[in-house]
Amino acid sequence: MAGVKKCDPKCRDFTCNKRALRFRSSKAYCEWAQEACNSLNCTYAICRKRQLLDNGDCGLTIKRRTRDSRGPEDFAMDDDIIIRGKSFKKTKNRDFY
Repeated sequence: MAGVKKCDPKCRDFTCNKRALRFRSSKAYCEWAQEACNSLNCTYAICRKRQLLDNGDCGLTIKRRTRDSRGPEDFAMDDDIIIRGKSFKKTKNRDFY
């Protein structure tokens, strides 16, 4: 995953839930914790686009892998469907094929 970037406080979609993020000499500083902002370990770090992942990566930089590994033949019903309740009372048959 070469294109994956870490979430950065300089991103325009990055916000602090406590509104304690300030920039001092081009470095992000958290006034709540009185130290440099660490978006990976901060519980108040959020993304406006909801793309902040648990490991600190930006979800907007991750490419999705889509592959249709299942064909229509994989969805053929081999097992019986067992019904209960009102449907059973109406049909009086438990197994459908």
